[in-house]
Amino acid sequence: MGRVAGYLPRTREAELIGALVRGDELAARAVCARDVVIDDPILGAVNGQEGIRRLAHDFEARFAADDVVIEFLSTVERGDRSAAEFEFQRLRNGRRVSFPGVIVADIADGLIEASRIYYRRVSIDDTVSYRRFPVLTAQRRGDEMHPTLVAYIAALARRDTDAVLDLFSPEGSFHLHRGRIELRRLFERMFTVRTDGVVLEHPNVFSDGRTTCLEFNSIRVHGEPGHAGVAFYEIGDDGLLAAVRPLDE
Repeated sequence: MGRVAGYLPRTREAELIGALVRGDELAARAVCARDVVIDDPILGAVNGQEGIRRLAHDFEARFAADDVVIEFLSTVERGDRSAAEFEFQRLRNGRRVSFPGVIVADIADGLIEASRIYYRRVSIDDTVSYRRFPVLTAQRRGDEMHPTLVAYIAALARRDTDAVLDLFSPEGSFHLHRGRIELRRLFERMFTVRTDGVVLEHPNVFSDGRTTCLEFNSIRVHGEPGHAGVAFYEIGDDGLLAAVRPLDE
């Protein structure tokens, strides 16, 4: 099985994904409530202690022939919600492959009562697919979104490239794309494909004051369910987007 490289954040969701990658079922159980619900892109929703066993065994099978390392990049905590960004590094078909992951958790009495894991399934088993139904549907109460983020989501829905760009700092980034010239090319390509706009429902959003974690449903066809994703947004001192890191299948 795998290992955790570097720092392991002392947050429940980081401990959970770290335990699953190490193949440590007992450690995974220790941070979860007995009736926990964990949603995984491949297995879907699994429940309780038996669900943890299924997920741990499935992780072991996925990476049986690989040297797998997980490295944590950042965490966001707010009250009863927490999220961690991490990177998988695996030796696959003779070459080293890296790909991102996120785990979000709802915490009650110090234990995980529900968790959603996000990664691109194609990086695991070459299957290209979206989660066909939203992981979250009901709008949750919680933090108000930063005004810049509200404006950004509205501009995406309108397919307004200039309005989107005005919300980024001069050296702001979207994944590996940085600066106004690269971002313009990116969003123009995006809006060419998404002719109905990039419509994001945002059932769960929370912030630590600097970084916002937002679980979303991306609506590609009006009237149909969206596919699930998660994004991290960093707001700079100028009130503009310094970094956007979305992850959906």
